[in-house]
Amino acid sequence: MWDSLPEYMLAEIFAYLDVFDRSAVCNVCRSWKNAAKHPDVWNWITLTREHFESSKYGADVACIIFNNMKYCKALTLDLSVSEGLHVTEVASRFCKNLKHLKMMSMSPLRRFGTKFELFPRTFFTLFEKNFNLESIDLDNVALCYSTNHPLPIGPRHAKTLRKLRLINSMVTFSPSSLMYLVNLTELTMSPNFLHYSLIKHLSKHSLKRLNLVDRSNVLGHSETLSEFKWEEIASQKDFRVGYFIMKKMSFLAPSRKFLVSPGMPLCSVVYNNNSWLPYTALLKLLGPFSSTLEELVDFSLSKDGGWTDSGDELLMSLVKSFPHLRTLSLRVPISTGTLLLMVTLRENLINLPVREDMVSFNCTLDLDEYTQLSQQQKTRIQENCVCKESFEAAMTFLTCQPWHLMEWQEYCDWMRDRYGPFLGTYLQ
Repeated sequence: MWDSLPEYMLAEIFAYLDVFDRSAVCNVCRSWKNAAKHPDVWNWITLTREHFESSKYGADVACIIFNNMKYCKALTLDLSVSEGLHVTEVASRFCKNLKHLKMMSMSPLRRFGTKFELFPRTFFTLFEKNFNLESIDLDNVALCYSTNHPLPIGPRHAKTLRKLRLINSMVTFSPSSLMYLVNLTELTMSPNFLHYSLIKHLSKHSLKRLNLVDRSNVLGHSETLSEFKWEEIASQKDFRVGYFIMKKMSFLAPSRKFLVSPGMPLCSVVYNNNSWLPYTALLKLLGPFSSTLEELVDFSLSKDGGWTDSGDELLMSLVKSFPHLRTLSLRVPISTGTLLLMVTLRENLINLPVREDMVSFNCTLDLDEYTQLSQQQKTRIQENCVCKESFEAAMTFLTCQPWHLMEWQEYCDWMRDRYGPFLGTYLQ
């Protein structure tokens, strides 16, 4: 069958393979080698630390990848190892049609010595040659350069760039060049680098989503925006703010851990509880955002429970206080009756990832206190909360999508898939 497939079909299949497998098919036969040379096969190239440290990565594989780098439109590179700097240098010479660029590093770049000294020039060249970029993602690329030097992202990228992530990256650079990105729809950055004039300017054009990624290891400029400034920014239609936080500084007061301010159009809060902020304190801090908050997630991934008190009353308080919630997940035990009650009262609450080991099959709340429920609804909740099969079927019906209790690993995978790009290694 494989012998009869035309080369263009083989190329479509090869495009789904990892870079190692794409390199390997070149050695199978002449037909496969020709198919593997098709530009579409090399539309995307991903090279992580695992790739560079693999025994498969050698001179032959690197040569094949480099020869096809000119076709790449989506490039992902890990700069934690020196090979990543070498690939960046090759990309700066051959890549001219990139649409998506992602670079990350878990190590200080300057530890590579002379290779690092040449890196800023290579880095700038890569951005100068690729002016059709649609998304840029720089995570922990702590490139040191002269203070307040303009970012290599600016006017030449204004026409096409839609998404930009600068997480713990380029901290010594001036963000003034970002003013030109008038077609940007999503910006992700550290709250330490907030600039009122920048956010106000971009929100007046096309910026709809600002994601603040607050990691405890991020230092830099800090401009606390007042309630008045946030209200002025929020006056732009459909502009929203997401807050993603990983803090280990448990000695700080809650108000200093959460850098939120009344007036901020906050729609999403995703954080690791880590026992440093009681949920009651969180509820109080988020009170001013009852009209905008749509997502509240504690992504604690500990396998051990570590809980004693039921979270039924807490979750019902959240549902009452934040009527627009669409996604909710907290690390507390909960009864199936409460889950059914929540989605019955709030039809918009459709994303409820729940671990099976956090659930008890009963109804601990007095349903008679909820006068808005009909007798038929109360009866359904009581009947469907005692059995796993009937409970999951009822949740599927109420959320209008397939729903089931998750095993611990599935729950972790869900969190990583959804929030990994924002919180990086904290979800590893």
